[in-house]
Amino acid sequence: MKTHEWLLITLLICCVSLAVFTCDDGDSSTSSEQADDDDNDDNDSDNPFDDDDDDDDDSADDDDETEENFALAYSGYDQCTRINHADSLEITDNAITVEAWIFPADFVEDNVIAAKISITDDHLQHGWVLFLNHGKLVFYAHGCGIIESRDVISMTKWTHVAGTCDGREVSIYIDGVHAGLYLTTGCQIEDNVSDVTIGSRMNCDWNNFSGLIDEVRISGEALYYDDFTPEETMSVGEETMALLHFNEGEGETAYDAGEHANDGTIYRATWVERE
Repeated sequence: MKTHEWLLITLLICCVSLAVFTCDDGDSSTSSEQADDDDNDDNDSDNPFDDDDDDDDDSADDDDETEENFALAYSGYDQCTRINHADSLEITDNAITVEAWIFPADFVEDNVIAAKISITDDHLQHGWVLFLNHGKLVFYAHGCGIIESRDVISMTKWTHVAGTCDGREVSIYIDGVHAGLYLTTGCQIEDNVSDVTIGSRMNCDWNNFSGLIDEVRISGEALYYDDFTPEETMSVGEETMALLHFNEGEGETAYDAGEHANDGTIYRATWVERE
């Protein structure tokens, strides 16, 4: 074979080898890029800063957040919460319900939970008062009567207490269970223009309560006639005169959740977080 023919064959072989090498290199690059993309996809799915994960974390945080629940602690001396008298606190339909959640710390004579009392020259106590007498629940509505429970309130747990009067009967309830009834042939609740006091009678220095008080509601109707399940967080009704949730947790004002703005001013009672 002639020399120029060998040169031509050699040149063709080099061209073919170069073409094959170039194709293989292109395929390798494509495969490498695809592998990198797959790795990136995998890394994205495991990325702790992924937006979807953030959304999930935010949702979890929202679920974990709960509204703080506070109450007021009364030491049994020189403390109360006072709601100034207003027309919206006057009894208009000869009916009333006073209720609260309490956790007593001590029992003495006449631990006032809530009261609207005035003392006349002849020592008559016009108005109403819900209180403990040596641990027994008592509700008094002047002009209608007074009723006391047989059983003593627990000092180891929260207890819902309520007193009602409808111009015919005076009743008390402990944890939603009817605990006493004073029946009349008909009566008129004799009201007054005194302030409402919680944790004490009148001037924060008489018949003071010892323990925790929460969720105080005063209504211008007899809400209960049968056993019931008490609301842990009380709601505003059509006849709600005042409702104090005591969830502020700070400051000297307990705000009325109802429409009448019958806020309470706190005198020396202390905030505690309710568990």
